[in-house]
Amino acid sequence: MSSPWRRGVVGAVATVVFLSVVIAVVGIGLGSGVGVVEANETRSGVVQGSANLDVTLPDNRVAAGETDTLEFFIANDGEVESTGEHPSEAIDRATEARSVRIDIDDTRGAPIDVRTGEQFVGTIEDGESSGPHAFEVFVEEDADPGEYTIDVEVTYRDAQFVYYTYYDDGDADFDEDVRERSETFRMTVEVEDEARFEVTNVTHDVGIGGTGLVEFEVENTGSEDIDDVVATATGQDQDFFFGSGGPSSETFVGEWEAGETKTIAFRGGTTPEAIRTFYTVTLDLEYDTEDGERLARSVRTAVRPHPAHQFRIEELDHSIGVDESGTLSLEIRNAGSESIQEASVTATAQDQDVFFGSGGPSSETFVGEWEPGETRTVEFRAGTTEEAIEKFYAVDVDVAYRTADDEAFERSLRTGVQPLAKQRYQVVDMDHDVAVGDDGVLEIQVRNDGPWDVNEAAVTVSAADQAIVFGSGTAGEPITAGEFTFEPEGTGSPTSEAFVGEWEAGETATLYYRSGATDDALERNYTVDVTVESRDADDNDLTPRTRTVGLRPLPEQTFAVDDIESSLHVGEDGTLEGTVTNTGERPVENVVVLYDSDVANLFPRETQYAVGSLDPGESADFRYRIGVSRDAEAGPRQLELTTRYRNHRGEVRLSDPTDVFATVQPHRDEFALRPAEATLEPGETTRIAIEIENTYDQTLRNVRAKLFTNSPLSSDDDEAFLTEIAPGETETIVFEVSASGGAVAKTYPVSIDFRYDDERDETKLSDTYRVPVEVVEPADPLVPLWLVVLLLVIAAAAGWRYRERLPDRDQLREEWERLRRRDVRSEGEPGITGTFSRLFDEGSESGDEGDLPDEGDGDDTESPFDHR
Repeated sequence: MSSPWRRGVVGAVATVVFLSVVIAVVGIGLGSGVGVVEANETRSGVVQGSANLDVTLPDNRVAAGETDTLEFFIANDGEVESTGEHPSEAIDRATEARSVRIDIDDTRGAPIDVRTGEQFVGTIEDGESSGPHAFEVFVEEDADPGEYTIDVEVTYRDAQFVYYTYYDDGDADFDEDVRERSETFRMTVEVEDEARFEVTNVTHDVGIGGTGLVEFEVENTGSEDIDDVVATATGQDQDFFFGSGGPSSETFVGEWEAGETKTIAFRGGTTPEAIRTFYTVTLDLEYDTEDGERLARSVRTAVRPHPAHQFRIEELDHSIGVDESGTLSLEIRNAGSESIQEASVTATAQDQDVFFGSGGPSSETFVGEWEPGETRTVEFRAGTTEEAIEKFYAVDVDVAYRTADDEAFERSLRTGVQPLAKQRYQVVDMDHDVAVGDDGVLEIQVRNDGPWDVNEAAVTVSAADQAIVFGSGTAGEPITAGEFTFEPEGTGSPTSEAFVGEWEAGETATLYYRSGATDDALERNYTVDVTVESRDADDNDLTPRTRTVGLRPLPEQTFAVDDIESSLHVGEDGTLEGTVTNTGERPVENVVVLYDSDVANLFPRETQYAVGSLDPGESADFRYRIGVSRDAEAGPRQLELTTRYRNHRGEVRLSDPTDVFATVQPHRDEFALRPAEATLEPGETTRIAIEIENTYDQTLRNVRAKLFTNSPLSSDDDEAFLTEIAPGETETIVFEVSASGGAVAKTYPVSIDFRYDDERDETKLSDTYRVPVEVVEPADPLVPLWLVVLLLVIAAAAGWRYRERLPDRDQLREEWERLRRRDVRSEGEPGITGTFSRLFDEGSESGDEGDLPDEGDGDDTESPFDHR
C-alpha cells in the first residue's frame, strides 16, 4: 500500500515534467518558428469507490428427512463516490469485489446440517452476478415445518481508492488502497412437509429447428398423496420452447399417490439457431395436499435436441382462388446428407381463411423413402374462405420421418400462398312488405361484380331462422274462430330460388321472392343468405358465392279490444259490448270481430260482428247478445275474441285471440211481488191484491199472470193481464180466492207465474212466485144462542109492559157503545153487540118501528136503539 508521502512525490515529479515540456515547446517555437519537440503527456487522478454485494436464495424450500441443495446467488452493484470523468479501468478497479468467498456461517438453531464448506467465488465485477453456489444440507427427519433463518457470510477484498496515471504511449500506472471486507446476510429457509418429486427419465423426438413430443417421467418420492396436480414445463433458454413457441406450457395431471411415477408430456421444439447441447428445463408442480393446502415444488432436468435434417421448398404452384378450392403443389428437396424413411409432409394453414381438404386447417401426404438430394412433388387440396383477400397467407410445411437408426424426427418449413382473384356479386338493394304473422314479396337487386360473365346463373335466398320462410309451401291446418273457418297458406320453405340465366359482369338483376314471417317472429333483422350459382364461359361450375343481408319484418298487424262491459245474469239474455282498435301501422278492410269461445251455459245469439274498415289507430264498437242458461253459476268468465280482416293485398287474415273477462251475475227475478194481507174464513171468498214491480232493465209486454191454488183453496178468477210494464214500474193485479168449508185454519200458499214478451219479442215464462193466504177460525158467540133468544123474549115482554119505565133511547145508545168497545172479538165475528143487533133485526120485521140496519164496520156501526 502506498503512503501519502509517496503520492506527493509522484505528483510533484509529474508537475515538473509537464512544465518542462511546455517551456521546451514554447522556447523552440519562439527561437526558430518550425519543428516539433517530442514530449510525454500524462493524465492522473484518483477514484474512490466500493463493491456492494447482495446474496439471494431464490428457492429456499427444503423437506424434512431429505438432502437438499440451497443455491445462493451473489450480485455486485458497485458504488463510485468520486465525481468527474475517470478512466473506465480505474472505475472497474474501484467497484469490483475480489477474492469473494461464501459460507453458511451459522444455522441459528435450524434443524439443518450443512455438508458443504466455504466456497471460493473469485472476482465479481460491478453489475455482474455469480451463482448458483450450491450448499448441500440435510434436514432432520423430525424437523417441524416452518421458516428458519441462517447466516451466510461473504468475505471479499475491494479497492477503496484507485490512483492512476495514463501516458500518451498507452501505458498506465495504478496504485490502490485495498481493504478486506466481510458481510453477513440473514437468509430464510422454509422446511416443507410435502410431496417431493424426481425426474427419472426424459424422452423426446425434438430435433434442431423442429418440434416434437417431450415426455418427463416423474416420481412422487414423498410420503403424501396429492391431488389436482398441474405441471408446467419452462425452458430456460429462448432456443428451446414449449407449446406454440412460448417459453412454457401447462398440463393437468390430477391425482398422484406417494411413490407413483407419472409420464407428463408436452409439445416442445427448438429454433434453427439451437445447438446440440443440454437445455435446462424447469418442471413446476402445483398441487393440493391432504389438508387442502395449495403448494408448489420445482425440479430441474435437461433436454438435448437431436441432429437436424435439411429440406428446401424448390417450387410452389397452386390454383386456389379467393373463396375457391384448388390444388397446392410443392416441390421439396432433401438437402441433407442422409436418406430417410417413412417420410410424410403436412401442410398447415396459419390463418383461418385458408383451409385444407374438406375445411380443416391441415392436410398430410405420405412420401416414404427419401434419398439425399432427391426432390419430391407433394400436392394438397386447399381453398380459401369468402373473407380471404389477395395476400400471401403463411403455410407451415412439416416433414416427419425416421432415420436409418429408426429415430423419429420432424422438420418444419414455412412458405406462403396468395389466392387468385374471385368472382364477386353484390346485393345493391332490397325491399319487402313482409309483416310479422303475414307474408309478402321480397325484392332483391344483385349485381355481378365480375370479373367474368356467367351462364345458367340462379340466385337462392335462404333463412337460417325458422321465423322467416319463402314460397307458399304445403297447405296449413285450418283455423276455426267461432263459426268462421280460415284455411291459411302453407308454412313455406326455408329457401327459394330464382333463375337469372346469362349474366354479364356489371349487370344488375332484380329478383322477386314470396316470403313470410311466422307469428313467432320478432321485429329484428333476420339473416338471409343470397347465394349465386353459375357456370363460366368454359362451362365449369364456379364456386357458389353467398352474400348476407338482413330482413327485418314489419310490425305485426294487431288489434286492441277495450272497454268491455257486460250485463249477463243467470237464466237471462244479456249483452257483451266493447271497442276494437286497429293498433297496427297499416289500414285493414272488412274487419269482423269473432266470438271464439266455447263456454258452457253461454249461448251467443251471433258469433260475428262486422265493423268495416279501420285505419291505424281507428276504433269501432261491437255488441253481442248472449244467453245464459238457468244451469249456469254466477261468476267471472274468460272469453276469446278474434279479429278477422283483409290485408293490403285483400287476403283474409286472423289476429291472435284476445282474452276478455265478463261476469255472470246471479239469477234475478223478473218481478218483485208485494201482496196485500189475505185472510178468509172457511167457506168464504176474498179478493187478493198484489203489487208487481218490473226488476228487469227492459220493458216487458203482454204480461199474463196466472194464479195456481191447491185444496182447500180455489179460484174462479185466476188470471190477470198487463199490456206492458216498464223497468222499475209497479202495477197491481187482483185475484179472487175461496176457502172450502172444511178448511183448517192456517196459512196456505198460492202460486203465480208470468208469461211475457221481452224486447226481442221472445215469449218467456217467469219463475213461480208464492203468495201466502191465511184461513182463520169462524167467530163463536159469547153466550148460547137459545139463552140469547129467551132473554130477548123476556126483555121484549117486559119492555112492552114496562115501557114507560124503560130508559130512553139516548141512555140505551150510550150503554150500547160501552158494550161495543168491550167487544174484543175480531172484525166480522158475532160478538155481544153483533148478536144483539141480529136479534133486533129479526124482531123488527114485525115491529112498528121499522127495519133495523145491518151491522156496519168500525165507528159507523149503528146500534139497534137508533130506531124507534
